[in-house]
This record gives sequence, structure tokens and C-alpha cells, in this order.
Amino acid sequence: MSNQKEFRRVDRLMGSAFEFILVAPTNTGEKLLDECIVEVKRIEALLTEFSEDSQTSRINAAAGKQAVTVDEETIQLIQRCVD
Repeated sequence: MSNQKEFRRVDRLMGSAFEFILVAPTNTGEKLLDECIVEVKRIEALLTEFSEDSQTSRINAAAGKQAVTVDEETIQLIQRCVD
């Protein structure tokens, strides 16, 4: 008998419905789902244009005026979009 189980959770994040489905040991599945949601919320806070503090908002506000310092993760994401 396997201690693996399918876990599902639907949540509204980034203005959209996210459905997380994973197979994990019975004793860790809910914790892993929580970690997934925390990560999506972290990315949303970093990139949302609806918060003046986000890196995306700071980039947009400074466009054509001055350089903006952003973290390496944002640089890599922008580079992937350009490529």
C-alpha cells in the first residue's frame, strides 16, 4: 500500500484561478500545496503592476527617465521574454 496521495487545491491568485494538483506522501501534501501558494503570491508581489512597490511598477514608472535596480530573478525573466 502506497503512502502517496493526490492533493488538489484551487485558489484565486494573480487575478486568475490556479488549480494545483500534486502527488505526494500523505503527511506532506497539504504543506507542499501551502508552499506552492506562498510562491505564487511571492511572484505576484514581485511583478504585479497593481502595487507601486513591485519591480514591474518601478520599471514602468521610470521608463525613459532613469535606470531601475531590480533583482536577478526579474532580470532573468525579462531576458527570457526578450529571447
